[in-house]
Amino acid sequence: MDVIYILIYLTLVGSQSVEALECFDCADIDDIDDCLNTTHCSVGQSCYQDLKQTENSPRYTLGCTDNQVCGHLSNEFVGRDLTERQTQDCHECCSTANCNKHLCEHLKPSACIDDVNADCAWLNTIVNICEDIQHAKTVCAKFCGLCHLVDGNWADWSPWSTCDVTCQNGTQTRTRTCTNPAPAYGGLDCVGNSTDFKICYTGKLCPVHGGWSGWGQWESCPVTCGTGIETRHRSCSNPYPDRVGDHCFGEGMDVRLCMPGPCANGGWSGWGTWSSCSLTCGGGLKSRSRNCTNPRPSLAGRPCYGDPSHVTSCNSNPCPTPSVSFRSKGLN
Repeated sequence: MDVIYILIYLTLVGSQSVEALECFDCADIDDIDDCLNTTHCSVGQSCYQDLKQTENSPRYTLGCTDNQVCGHLSNEFVGRDLTERQTQDCHECCSTANCNKHLCEHLKPSACIDDVNADCAWLNTIVNICEDIQHAKTVCAKFCGLCHLVDGNWADWSPWSTCDVTCQNGTQTRTRTCTNPAPAYGGLDCVGNSTDFKICYTGKLCPVHGGWSGWGQWESCPVTCGTGIETRHRSCSNPYPDRVGDHCFGEGMDVRLCMPGPCANGGWSGWGTWSSCSLTCGGGLKSRSRNCTNPRPSLAGRPCYGDPSHVTSCNSNPCPTPSVSFRSKGLN
C-alpha cells in the first residue's frame, strides 16, 4: 500500500502548481520538535533547515529561503540531512522536486488543514488513506478526523537518584515519562527507554563483614560408655572481617550428647536367707529375696530379668489334736 500511495501522491503533487509553501519558522533552537510556528513562503522560495554545531548543543534554524540551483538530476534527492551537508549550495526543500524526509515528516503545523496538493476523498477511496493514521495525519488530518491526534513526546529526565551504595561502585537511575505531551487519539507512543542507568563511584572501599565457615566434623565422644558430650567447631573466616567489618554473630562451637553404650547391665545378687516359717505346723510360708545390684544397671543399661523374691511352703506337718477331758461334779 505504501508504494501505491507514494506513486499516487507524487503524481498528484506533480500535476499541480504550488503558489506558496507553509514552512516551520523558528530560529536558534536545540530541538526541531519544539518548533510549532509556521509561515507562508513567497513565490520562488522553499522551506529550509540549517544546523549549527555549538560547544553545548546543536542549534537549528527553520524558515523560508530562495530556491537554490543545486545542479541535481530530476530523479535525485539533493540537499542535506540532519547531520551532514550533501552539497554546499543547497537547502532542504519541501517543494515538488526536492523533498527532504526528515524535514517534511516534522510535526504537523498547529492549524489542522489538509495538504492542498492532495485530494483526500479520492485517496481514501483508492488506498484507504485514513486507515494509515501516521501518513494521514500529515496529509489529510482534517478529512480523516485526526485534528486532535497527539504523538507522545518525552518529558525531561528526572534528576539522577542518589547512588544505591555508600561504598565502592553502585548504580544511579533517572526516569522520564511520555507526557510532553502524552499520546492521544491514536498518536504514536514515545520511542526509547523510560529509565536510564549509570555507574556511580563512591571513592571508598566497603567494610568486609565476617562470615562463618562450614561446621567441622564431630569430635569423638570423650567416654567409652554411658553419656558424654561431643563437640564440633566453625570459624569466622568466610571471609575474615576486615576494614571495621562486623564479626560473625552466633556460636563457634556446637555440642550434643553422645552415648556409645551402657557401662553395665543389671545383675542379680545372691539369694538371701529364708525367713522363718509363718506357722509351726499345718502349712505355712517362708520367703527369700535378691537385689539387682550385681551390678546395678547403668544409664541405658538393661535391668535384671526375673523375680526379686521367692516364696515356698513350710511346716506342712499336721498340728496335733488337742485332748479334752470332762469332769462331772457330783451331786451332794
